[in-house]
Amino acid sequence: MQPPLLLSAATLAPHLEALLAADHRCYPRAVDRLSHERAELLLAAAELRVRLWFDEAGEPCGYTAIHTIAAPVLALLEQPPATATDRGFVLPAKVGEAAAGVYLFNYSIAVERRRSAASRALIAGLADDLAAMAPGLPVAALCVSAEGIRVAERLGLRAHARLEVGGDLETVMLR
Repeated sequence: MQPPLLLSAATLAPHLEALLAADHRCYPRAVDRLSHERAELLLAAAELRVRLWFDEAGEPCGYTAIHTIAAPVLALLEQPPATATDRGFVLPAKVGEAAAGVYLFNYSIAVERRRSAASRALIAGLADDLAAMAPGLPVAALCVSAEGIRVAERLGLRAHARLEVGGDLETVMLR
C-alpha cells in the first residue's frame, strides 16, 4: 500500500472522486456508501483531517476522515432521536463555529485488506489525527458494523445508544 494523501477541507476538492471510489470499494452495500452530496459537506468543515489510501496499483482502497462538530450536533449524538432518515444531522462545524467535539466520519479499508498491516496503519494514522484534533474534546462516531464498533473501542469510545438510520440499527459511540 502506498503512503496516504493527507488532506484538509482546503485540499480535499481535487480528490473527492478518489475518496468516493475508496468509499464504494470499502462498503459492499449501497446503503452504507457515501453520497457525493454528503462528501461535499466535508469541504465546508472548519477542521477536517482525511487520510486517503491507495493500493499498489494506485487505486483508492481506504480512507479515514474526522471533523469537528458544533454543540447542537454533539447534543443530538449524546441524546439521539429514536430514528433518523440518514446521517445528515451529523454536520461538520463550519468556519466560525466553536468546536464542541470531534466526529469520526469514516475509517474503512477495502474488504480484502481488513485485519492486515495496511488496516493497522490506517487505524494508527486515525489515532494520530484524533490525538492532534481532539485533546480534551468529546469524540463521537456512528458505527454500522461490529468491526466498526471494535475499532471505535480501540480508540477509547464506548457504546452509548442505538439509533435506527434508514431502517438499519447503528451504534452511537462516545468518548
